[in-house]
Amino acid sequence: MKRIILTIITSLLISTIVTKENPNFVYQLLANGKHFEDKGDNNKAIDYYTLAESYDQKNIDAKLLLASVLTEKKEYQKAEKIAKKATELQPKSFKALMLYAEALEHQNQIEKAQRFYEQAFIINSHSRKAWHKVGMTALRQHDFAKSIAINKYMDLAYPGLKGTKINLSIAYLTLGNYPEAVVWQKKAGNNAPLLTKENLNGKKVAFYATGGFGDTMHFIRYAKLAKDKGAYIIIYSKGHGCLKKLISNCPFIDEIREHPADLSDADYKLGLVDGILSFELTVDTIPADIPYLFADEKLVKKWQTKFESDKNFKIGLCWNGSAAADLRSIPIESFAALSEIPGISFYSLHMNKDDSKTVDTGNPNFIVNRLGKDFDKKNGAFMDTAAVMKNLNLIITIDTSIAHLAGALGLDVWTILPFETEWRWMLERKDTPWYPQMKLFRQEKTFVWKPVIQEVKIALKEHMKNR
Repeated sequence: MKRIILTIITSLLISTIVTKENPNFVYQLLANGKHFEDKGDNNKAIDYYTLAESYDQKNIDAKLLLASVLTEKKEYQKAEKIAKKATELQPKSFKALMLYAEALEHQNQIEKAQRFYEQAFIINSHSRKAWHKVGMTALRQHDFAKSIAINKYMDLAYPGLKGTKINLSIAYLTLGNYPEAVVWQKKAGNNAPLLTKENLNGKKVAFYATGGFGDTMHFIRYAKLAKDKGAYIIIYSKGHGCLKKLISNCPFIDEIREHPADLSDADYKLGLVDGILSFELTVDTIPADIPYLFADEKLVKKWQTKFESDKNFKIGLCWNGSAAADLRSIPIESFAALSEIPGISFYSLHMNKDDSKTVDTGNPNFIVNRLGKDFDKKNGAFMDTAAVMKNLNLIITIDTSIAHLAGALGLDVWTILPFETEWRWMLERKDTPWYPQMKLFRQEKTFVWKPVIQEVKIALKEHMKNR
């Protein structure tokens, strides 16, 4: 409150000072703001930049400095508003266009961001950042021809840039061209060992976890390829130690080491995500010996008794990712259309933070049952989830660890993908070679979920009719 009052008083004082006789006062404000920004005090910098921008609406520097520091503070909506004013004031300002596009990009307005990055690129085609951003947004918009062309040019012009090589690898992975993706992974500095031609009999191969929990569940399958060649398999679960109980049931793992652990005795070390490179895989040779993760049978029986009285078709739902702004997350109320199909009971596969027995769906006719406050807390991460899913008829989930767990367990699972999806799901396919029993439902436009939920509803009606 004191800060707000001080700002108002300062504003009143400055309004009497900024006159035709003192036209440089706004630049003094900007200089003061830059002083605090350089010292790392962005809050004070914003105060000065805001005052300068308010009192000289035609000052492009005030808008650019304010938008830049707002972006640095991740206040993207505010940055968008100021940067847009800058583009209106000077439509051919490279910096204004880039700041506006960046604010849009951070809010996942990729199609719009791409247009402004391209406008900036036309103004300054020598900017490496503009080249990179146009290529990246093209990749995110599934314009692979443009993305590949731009990134290959960037690689020729600036061979030291690692990001262009990673972009090319992602593009080729998404297109299903794994051999070409590996070429660019190696150029990007991925030195994972090539194990296809190695004699692994009796050798210790250590796989370390990278990415999220779902990535570990997904890529741990690669360890079997080394096991089949006679290797002793070590999983180094740095950051993923909570999965130890779940993955210990995996039949081709010999040892799990938790962080910190010594891996000096390992003959080979590689990340779990490096299997495509290390085993020279193609889409046709993806290992899919399902299941390779297993639920605890005692827990399966325990949960079976809880579901015995429910004679409906039982569906497990997962609708949120790890972050609220995640493009993968779907509002729970969007699934209400599925409740119009009779004979179905819905169960939340999310952990419960309180004693509530149902999820607040905003719709009294759409009941999603919770599984209790101790769900997945006492028995180890995902252990209750795995046991519960074994007692359900179908899993409907977004692209998160739940999808990978259900897939690795060999269960019927329908995965709803955002438009901007990960490379592993490739393009357009309604199935996936990673999990033969999984069905994919794809969003056609970012933030628009109604059509894909309707597609799920139609498929569910048909599934119920034929079961």
